[in-house]
Amino acid sequence: MVAYSSYFWLEFQKKNFTYKKGNNDKLLYLKEPTMFLTNIFRRKLYKESFSLGDDFERTKDIMDAGCKIVIFDDMNMPRMKCIYDKISVRDLFRQKKRTATARRQIKGEQKVNTGNYYLSALQYMIKESWKKGAGIGMIVLLWIFLALAATFFSSFLKLDTRKGWALRARK
Repeated sequence: MVAYSSYFWLEFQKKNFTYKKGNNDKLLYLKEPTMFLTNIFRRKLYKESFSLGDDFERTKDIMDAGCKIVIFDDMNMPRMKCIYDKISVRDLFRQKKRTATARRQIKGEQKVNTGNYYLSALQYMIKESWKKGAGIGMIVLLWIFLALAATFFSSFLKLDTRKGWALRARK
């Protein structure tokens, strides 16, 4: 479930928030700050993050400094991968509550206007997953249901950033 949903999520972001430049088909440039994980960058561009949306904050800070963010568009190059071979539904639900809290934090700080971003992403994920087969479509629908339920339940929680980070999967 995590592998397929991560794959379709990343493909949606690449399709909608990147562009190619020059003749290099393996590099994509970000058009605007999004939820890409930006983990390798110049030390002087580091700023402390205060929300659970640190991936977005980091990307925005780097782009605001006038730098470009490049990602690889090649199956043999580094990319987002699941780093565990199994995760419990409970742990995944906890992570999704943390993600929902992060979205509210960055939206509240006026750092991002999510608009129809998530609705468009979910529509894309559903459409593309069903093209791969009913089983994959059902797996992605289950992930979406879990994420929506976690978003609903997280709206009743009074989470600050510190408590939110405690919602990471426990391994």
